[in-house]
Amino acid sequence: MQDTRKKIIAFVLSGILAFSVLGGCTAQRKPLPPDANRAPSPTPAPGPTAPRTPEETRDAVNDLETKADTVPGVKKAYVVVVGNVALVGLNIQGAKQEKGTDTIKAKVTRVVEADRRIVKAYVTADPDMLARIREISAGVRQGKPITEFLDEISEMINRLAPSGQRTPNRPAL
Repeated sequence: MQDTRKKIIAFVLSGILAFSVLGGCTAQRKPLPPDANRAPSPTPAPGPTAPRTPEETRDAVNDLETKADTVPGVKKAYVVVVGNVALVGLNIQGAKQEKGTDTIKAKVTRVVEADRRIVKAYVTADPDMLARIREISAGVRQGKPITEFLDEISEMINRLAPSGQRTPNRPAL
């Protein structure tokens, strides 16, 4: 009987030993020590900030018109800002060829989109659209709310946007 008792005790102790060995082989979870060689993750740069108040919008329009006017070949630029989108009408100096006009429009687009307040610029030198942009700009300067012109602005943006980028709705404020 004592032999069977010794065998049972040996078997139980062997089982306990086996479970403790297997359980002790798992990875220990502890926090990583601070590493002096590891650089902190960079903070993302803030995105563009659309003008919020009528004064900020007016300042943005004035700044963008001034910047666009400095592009060679531009006689006068008219700008309408809705949120972080700019609609720019250009009066081109002299009788420029179509290729020259496209180059000027591309330069103005780069200048306007370089402004941190603007995400997308739609630029045109079409005389009819220029007149509409000039009228909208004058109306906003006289104190009319931009919301009065949203349908017209949306229509112009849809005409200027490449076919894959057209917006079915009004631009967001």
